[in-house]
Amino acid sequence: MNEFPERLRRLRESMRPVRSMTVTSQLMGLSPDALRKYERGEVEPKMTALKLIAAYYHISLDELCKMEEE
Repeated sequence: MNEFPERLRRLRESMRPVRSMTVTSQLMGLSPDALRKYERGEVEPKMTALKLIAAYYHISLDELCKMEEE
């Protein structure tokens, strides 16, 4: 199971103040509903989007995309 959508949602909600998906996606430089689709698991982000997301949250791509420990 891919935990990326849940991890992405937790990252957004951990920011203070909590911003809407629309505002957050615009600040990242993504299309308005891209973040919603990523958080719902409807679409997997391409490398360009992953880089924008990681830069916004000041984390590495490894940390953003890490697999959950089993």
